[in-house]
Amino acid sequence: MRLLQYHDLRSTGIAIPGIRLILCVPDLIGGLAKRNDKRFSTFFTPIVLLTNHLHRCMPYCLMRVSIYYCSIRTMYRILEAHGEVRERRNQLRHPNYKKPELLAAAPNEVWSWDITKLRGPVKWTYFYPYVILDIFSRYVVGWMVAHRESAELAKRLISETCRKQDIEPDQLTIHADRGSSMRSKSVALLLSDLGITKTHSRPYVSNDNPYSEAQFKTLKYQPEFPDRFGSIRDSRSFCRPFFNYYNTEHRHSGIGLMTPEAVHYGRGRRDQYSKAGYTSFGLCIAS
Repeated sequence: MRLLQYHDLRSTGIAIPGIRLILCVPDLIGGLAKRNDKRFSTFFTPIVLLTNHLHRCMPYCLMRVSIYYCSIRTMYRILEAHGEVRERRNQLRHPNYKKPELLAAAPNEVWSWDITKLRGPVKWTYFYPYVILDIFSRYVVGWMVAHRESAELAKRLISETCRKQDIEPDQLTIHADRGSSMRSKSVALLLSDLGITKTHSRPYVSNDNPYSEAQFKTLKYQPEFPDRFGSIRDSRSFCRPFFNYYNTEHRHSGIGLMTPEAVHYGRGRRDQYSKAGYTSFGLCIAS
């Protein structure tokens, strides 16, 4: 009845508040506009389609004047073909961010870093491992465990790791997600001073930092990984032997089943992984 009420208002020339009208193209509903029918022109002059929920009103309005062209579903299908079925409210349009594509042909060309959480002794308590990973060799070049996420702690870790690895200006690119510490001004200024290029994941994209995420999964899927850590000392005591094992003993499938240390420092048989296609490693996000 409400739809018929809207129709009656329209036929009497009374404006319907909040409803926008769209002119119908001649062939929109099977040549409806070409129909020379006095009953039709009485109610629709010019022919209009009421948008949103009033699209459904159109068949009923036609039936009032003994005209039936198609079902409601068919009418929606025709409207969709002409681009008339869409969200009418104002929508936020996110820009198309460029996918991060980084290629490392040697160690210390591209690093990936991230921060994860380890559950503490009681609920809502956490410890935060900071881990920097070389994506060519999968070697953990730097790590630390802290009580909190902090841009200053991240700045100190990156600075010390670059010093240990003898990073020269314009040599390195560091990739990270869009966390507060990763995008902080202090870290950005440090990287600028060191001549390091920084890149970030796209907004709302969870898989643009795959190497760090995969490394955290390896950490947390260890058989001896506890459900909770009693203290930050316990978490550091667990991480220290794990990262030593990961670098020196873990046979990584992504680098031809070699250890990260052997690839990072060139101690392995280079032909073993070059023949297998592991001459370079990239952070290339697929569509």
